[in-house]
Amino acid sequence: MNDINNFLAMDLPSLGGEFTLRKVAPGDFIFLEGQPGNAAYVIMRGEVQVTTEKANGEIVAINTMKAGEMFGEIALLTRECVRTATTTSVKGCDLLVIEPSAFEAHMLKVDLMTQYIMGQFCKRIVALTDRLRDETK
Repeated sequence: MNDINNFLAMDLPSLGGEFTLRKVAPGDFIFLEGQPGNAAYVIMRGEVQVTTEKANGEIVAINTMKAGEMFGEIALLTRECVRTATTTSVKGCDLLVIEPSAFEAHMLKVDLMTQYIMGQFCKRIVALTDRLRDETK
């Protein structure tokens, strides 16, 4: 079973909060690096490219995500609550928007060890992105 089927098999109402669908046109930004994090997203259809800008101005692709993958959660899991990269719709996409209230309500149900592990993963991802961004090649 692929990622989107796993996600759709979840009991979304049990997560709490309202979920909305956001359609994004090809080439449009979803959010920009440095902006406040105001939601997480699950790709329902399409692809999203994740990029960062190096110190020398070069734009570097970090990842391309497909249906079923989530992004934007790092800003909701870190104290800084800031986007660590820029996301762009590749050929148009449909995104399920997960508002912070629904995200936080679910996180309250997660045990402390899992919260700690997730926090450590986020710190590593942020550090790797920062290191890539700071390269001057």
